[in-house]
Amino acid sequence: MRIMIFIDGSNLFGACRALSFKIDLEKLVSELVGGRDLIRPCYYCSIPERPSQGNLDFISSLKYLGFKVVQKTLKKRYDKNGKEYFIEKGIDVALVIDMLSMAYKNAYDVAVLVAGDGDYVGVAEEVRSLGKRVEIAFFENNPNASTSMVASDLRLTTDQFISLDSIKGKIKR
Repeated sequence: MRIMIFIDGSNLFGACRALSFKIDLEKLVSELVGGRDLIRPCYYCSIPERPSQGNLDFISSLKYLGFKVVQKTLKKRYDKNGKEYFIEKGIDVALVIDMLSMAYKNAYDVAVLVAGDGDYVGVAEEVRSLGKRVEIAFFENNPNASTSMVASDLRLTTDQFISLDSIKGKIKR
């Protein structure tokens, strides 16, 4: 089975921040592959207009490990009081385009999506309609709420759910 991994970086690191958990992406990929034939891990993230050296080093280390890295610049916005803030735009769209285009090109048999966002239901359904397996890997337990970190409709749409809570010891940094 040929596998590709698609990681929504802000989704993953938002969950890690909420859980006070430091994740090792190389270990995560190794656990998710599980003996299958890895085609490529892909990582999608936003970076500031003027990234810090830490941002640049992180991106460089992912590329060194064989990740395809897709980065978008954070967009500046202003609240009603004129205070500047930044938002992520285009990351989920880039991930969806890659996941679909690679499925249509028959580049993989299994897509592992590392995200919990219900916005990915449509792409999961479409990829499955092409005869591909779709697995979701994400944390379940939300310490700040009584709800799961994974949208229930996303979980129901996929072939398998991999709880990152159950492998925390294997993927921690």
